[in-house]
Amino acid sequence: MSFLCLLAGGMLAVLATCRPAEIAWRFIRLIAIVALALAAGAVAWGVDHDLASDRSGMAAAVAGALCGLGGVVLIGVAPIAPGRPRLVRSVAALAGLAGMAAGLAWGGSSALGGEAASSAWSWAAVLVSAGRLLGAGWMGAVTVCWLLGHAYLTATRMTIDPLRRLSGVLGGAVIARAASVAVLAAATWAATRGADASSWAVLSSNWVFVAFRVGVGLILPGVFVYMVSDCVKRRSTQSATGLLYFASPFIYAGELAAAWITAETGWPM
Repeated sequence: MSFLCLLAGGMLAVLATCRPAEIAWRFIRLIAIVALALAAGAVAWGVDHDLASDRSGMAAAVAGALCGLGGVVLIGVAPIAPGRPRLVRSVAALAGLAGMAAGLAWGGSSALGGEAASSAWSWAAVLVSAGRLLGAGWMGAVTVCWLLGHAYLTATRMTIDPLRRLSGVLGGAVIARAASVAVLAAATWAATRGADASSWAVLSSNWVFVAFRVGVGLILPGVFVYMVSDCVKRRSTQSATGLLYFASPFIYAGELAAAWITAETGWPM
């Protein structure tokens, strides 16, 4: 549920950076439909499994519902998007924030246990949440990018500018996400050094997952993103779309691996 809400919120947040006058309104409707489906599925799953019974779960359900509602509004206003850019971008931004808030609330805030949970490490939850928000933007950027690349097959009048702009957003996202992982890991190591050796032992015993998260979830997609930027410079939308297709499952898998590592070891990745 957390993953679905973060993805839906990230997609809508990235959509808010687009210029409606430059993209086909059917593309806006497509993003809204996908985000609505993700948010509705997450909320339905949470309610069905009684995960919205406490205060935090209820807040997450409400935020997820607001994200879905934003998708509904965008579906309705998509045909007039070129003439109402502020409306579209505002709704997308607010719905995106709601979706990411739902993802954070349902995902919880894993901090290290033992002595690492002392007041000196009370800000761990903030760092973990920041990493998850960057992950949501990372996933949302690649998803919106490959959907836009696919839209070029039918919306032949679109210029290369929207894809160029989004590929820049994607490039910034991979740099920010990689930097966040490095900072989070370094801060965690510094805060827990000598305080909770068991957490480091658990992380070391799961080195395969850590290598997968870094190599497959960050480095490999980073290579693909670089190749995409080169394709965009050459105005080759189909090649860029194909590369984005390949990059997206690695990014999703990397973020899922990061969530698993944090839940199992307490180390934010």
